[in-house]
Amino acid sequence: MAKRVHTDDQVTTFMSELEKQTDRGVGIVAASVAESALTELIKRRLVMMSSTRADLLFGRMRPLSSFSAKIELGAALGLFDHRTRSVLNMLRDVRNAFAHEMAATSFDDLEIARLVQKGRTPSVPKESSPREAFTALFYAALGLLYGIAAVDIRIKPLSETHGDAFLGMAQALLAFAQKRASAKKE
Repeated sequence: MAKRVHTDDQVTTFMSELEKQTDRGVGIVAASVAESALTELIKRRLVMMSSTRADLLFGRMRPLSSFSAKIELGAALGLFDHRTRSVLNMLRDVRNAFAHEMAATSFDDLEIARLVQKGRTPSVPKESSPREAFTALFYAALGLLYGIAAVDIRIKPLSETHGDAFLGMAQALLAFAQKRASAKKE
């Protein structure tokens, strides 16, 4: 069984923290936790790699350093559908608005409420406040990411899954190279 993305203690801590946070804190912390879970899920999907190699992809200023890039890769790998992609993008957009807009301090802010509405799914009651909708969507997305991460879905290298084909190609290339070398000597 795969190691869990976050421990029970970590989950309990950030769930408790979310209840006490300001709206801005909820938006930033929730998106950070979702991004962390998505990062681990993607790493579990890709071929096994060293931490040094993973850092070349996920490290600061690397191809998969942004939440946006991780969302798109997760969708491209088939880890989740369009609806989950929309929810994850909403979490990212709300986080960015709270982090970069000084005036955005509440889920009742027009722009923040609009972003939450854009990511809202039919499973969230219409009478939910923007904060309640955001939190519900966060927990739903996180539960989905955790569920997918619990399944063994790692991609295996082609040499492992199609070893005979690689051996056949290597033998054919060797024979071709030997034939060319013989032809050049003549």
